[in-house]
Amino acid sequence: MEIVELVYLVCRSLPQDERYVLGPQMRRAAISIPSNIAEGNARRSRIEYLRYLAISAESLAELRTQVELAARLGYLSRESSADLFERTDQVARMLVMMRRGLRKSP
Repeated sequence: MEIVELVYLVCRSLPQDERYVLGPQMRRAAISIPSNIAEGNARRSRIEYLRYLAISAESLAELRTQVELAARLGYLSRESSADLFERTDQVARMLVMMRRGLRKSP
């Protein structure tokens, strides 16, 4: 959820023309991460939960690509992009651990 909040804040600083292109893409990818975690958990099936965690990881990769693009185009400050990369790394590690734990559980 913190990544979603941060992405929304960062998107406010995008140039006007990117607020309707890159900004919505970044917000959708960010929102998809916790949404898929919640939906997978609500399915009450380990296999389904694993599938939705994989979708969350894919959305996270999509967001990282969009952050990288925004940084390369000079739309994000070094501080903002570094903060987003650090947080996406944290979430990626958490998703890996969640998936490992679910695969090991009986």
